[in-house]
Amino acid sequence: MRDTCVSERATVRFAAWEPVVFGENSPALGAEARERRADKVRMEVLARILDGRWSSGARIVELALAREMDVSQGTVREALGKLEAMNLVATTVYSGTRVRSVTYKELIDALHVRATLEEIALLSAFQQLRSRMPVLLNLATTIQRAVEVGNRAAFAQADIEFHRQIVAASGNVALVRAWESLAFEMSIACRTLHSKRSLQRVQEMHWTFLDALLKQHTKEALRSLRQHNRLLGRPRKRIAAPRLISEVKE
Repeated sequence: MRDTCVSERATVRFAAWEPVVFGENSPALGAEARERRADKVRMEVLARILDGRWSSGARIVELALAREMDVSQGTVREALGKLEAMNLVATTVYSGTRVRSVTYKELIDALHVRATLEEIALLSAFQQLRSRMPVLLNLATTIQRAVEVGNRAAFAQADIEFHRQIVAASGNVALVRAWESLAFEMSIACRTLHSKRSLQRVQEMHWTFLDALLKQHTKEALRSLRQHNRLLGRPRKRIAAPRLISEVKE
């Protein structure tokens, strides 16, 4: 009788035992670690979109990306879901996930909103910007060199970071979040809307801005910022308004 009871207890214990899950989906890994993996994928995809490696309309294959980054397909799907919430990619039945196409009007609207946000940030954080001068000088130099060699992707990346510094100096989280939501459109505008000559004029405004910042001339800094954004929003004549930016040839 005692042996029977022992046997029954052992059976119950064995039935309750669950195999240990190893790898990325292990509970031991924790939600926080899995989220970090998804964020890593998200940042990589974002970088490829912003620097032009993946242009508007490009298809993103979940399985291929998962293998490349050594993560599960579920992690890739989670990362793409966050990018879709940012309106950077779009997922449709049968077509899968693609980089969102952007119209000319969307670009111009985004540039106008960007200009307004940056002026608000500048007026609220002019003095704080002086502490960021070394970073801004380095970025202005990078922008200048990118224009000299005709590297539009490098120009776009450095220009966006230069203006992100201006907005971040405000310390206004909501303002920064709103500005960063326009990064996709800003990158495309820098890479597609301008000739080398017009980009030369745009990059010169960074030095005018920095000179005003050093001299603590708020109005001059604001004027150069407006001029920069005005020039950036003035496209080449050969771009037709109704067309998608993905159709514009370099």
